[in-house]
Amino acid sequence: MLFRQDRAKTESPKKNKLMKYMLLLLTTLITLSVSAQQFLISTAGNSATNSESSISWSLGELATSTYSANGVTLTQGFQQPTLQVSTLIEEPEQVANIKVYPNPVAYQLTVDLTENKTETYKLALYNMQGKLLKVQTLEGTHATFNFRDFASGQYLLKISAENRLLKTYKVVKQ
Repeated sequence: MLFRQDRAKTESPKKNKLMKYMLLLLTTLITLSVSAQQFLISTAGNSATNSESSISWSLGELATSTYSANGVTLTQGFQQPTLQVSTLIEEPEQVANIKVYPNPVAYQLTVDLTENKTETYKLALYNMQGKLLKVQTLEGTHATFNFRDFASGQYLLKISAENRLLKTYKVVKQ
């Protein structure tokens, strides 16, 4: 009997020590898993901030993919930026009532003016990179713009009179 009591006394400190090590290991693993979510492992990256903006980038992310459906895009990856787009171009006052149709266009775009003060209007078509593709003048109240030779995509149609921008339209070519 004496032998069993001595054995129980020596096993109890061993069990306590083992339990302490298990608890320490578990606490360490939980801490590491929480802090690991704040880091990005990639081949390169950096960030910069000033008083007006900030930018960050990463290169070599291992798991990224993009899905699009019904006009909604979802990008999965480690770094998800917030995109904010603003313009510094003020829209000038509308001088004439201008209608541009159909939009989206397949072959021919129509431009109608409900009033024309005998001005000559300039129609300028740009791609989304800002390259001027075509210029046409409009005298009177009606003009057509041929889109047959242009690829599908988005374009900007700027209408001006006497070197004054009247309106800019985003036109979609099917």
